[in-house]
Amino acid sequence: MNRRDFIKTSLTGAALAALPRWGAGEEPPVAAKKRPPNVLLIFIDDLGYGELGCYGGKEIPTPNIDAFAATAVRMTDGYVTAPWCAPSRVSLLTGCYPQRWGCYDNPSSLIPADRKIIAEYLRDAGYVTGMCGKWHLELEKGPMPDRRGFMEVGDVFNGPQSAYVRKDGRYSTTKFTDTAIAFMEKHRDRPFFYYLPYNAVHSLLHIAPGYEDRFKEIKDEKRRQFATMLTALDDNIGRLMKRLRELGLDENTLVFLLSDNGGYPYNTSVNTPLRGYKCQLAEGGIRVPFLVRWPGRLKPNTEYRQPVIAHDILPTALAAAGVALPDGAKVDGVNLLPFLTGADKGDPHGALYWELDGNAAVRAGQWKFSVDGKKPRPKLYDLAADIGEKKDLSAAQPEKTKDLLALWEKWRAANQPMRRREKPATAKDKGGHP
Repeated sequence: MNRRDFIKTSLTGAALAALPRWGAGEEPPVAAKKRPPNVLLIFIDDLGYGELGCYGGKEIPTPNIDAFAATAVRMTDGYVTAPWCAPSRVSLLTGCYPQRWGCYDNPSSLIPADRKIIAEYLRDAGYVTGMCGKWHLELEKGPMPDRRGFMEVGDVFNGPQSAYVRKDGRYSTTKFTDTAIAFMEKHRDRPFFYYLPYNAVHSLLHIAPGYEDRFKEIKDEKRRQFATMLTALDDNIGRLMKRLRELGLDENTLVFLLSDNGGYPYNTSVNTPLRGYKCQLAEGGIRVPFLVRWPGRLKPNTEYRQPVIAHDILPTALAAAGVALPDGAKVDGVNLLPFLTGADKGDPHGALYWELDGNAAVRAGQWKFSVDGKKPRPKLYDLAADIGEKKDLSAAQPEKTKDLLALWEKWRAANQPMRRREKPATAKDKGGHP
């Protein structure tokens, strides 16, 4: 995305944010005259595409997230840039493919010191910024979030995943929500950005405190444990949104809710109807629940069916805030506001790209091209007709396969990493389970 395109879409977002919600002749509230929107970014860990009721899930009720979805835009084709934790977070916070920084796996998750992340941009624009939860970045030697633009930092950890009970004895899902609510209460009179990366529903599996009597009908113990974890998460997101309304901040808050990657067999989370799971470039590893909510600006209870990706969040949030990137600060993401409002009927991305451990994938329109490093013959899927990637059309569509391979090679050449590990990460590097 070049500077001209970003400024154009930023102005579109800023103009959109200024649209009135009051009747003709009425005087707008003082806050509406002066305040840019708050931004709340909720990042869930290892939640499969098919778990939530709003994405077709039927086994575990998720009434609060479903109620959120009924007031939001639901992305049917929302992606992350990597099928596991750290590179996905690098992309989310920088607005770029993680390959730009040499981030392919969990240990290699350093963000260059001179690369601003979303919190730094918004802090410099006058926002108060905060976070708590799972950071999982810059593990080797880099700074923690208090030196990356977050002005107020609550309980933050990189792992292990078993740390659901925090040092003070409180359950992490509840504690993180309490901290976010306290931040909103404290800064209700200022524009704020809050990043809330939960560690749920990542393993290690357990019965969430207070949910011991729930889901006894589920015979598989691991699945029952997961059900209580997801229900606790859903209840806390409901509590968070309720408090946002009570504080009178609801209509002036842009909220993103998505997962960092697809579900994983170990935590039993399902990706139906997608093929594959976390750690793979099949759709089940990279296509995730992805919701965007901004009352009065985005039409509620709607679907958006063009491919979008997590690194679109940074330019979208900055555009909503009226913040333009400085010269030379390239991002790969796109401001989604004109697309989500219908002002732009086009495709936000000509193509999306992935690379991981010798595997490659490209999404261009309805087409998905993929190469498994162990079986290097390219495969081609028509996702409009075959969301489960069951029928390889590469032999029937050789020209389309060739075209997407050329797109991949061009992107790969332009995104050679600044730094990269000498060898792929091992299971031990990833803490046994990524």
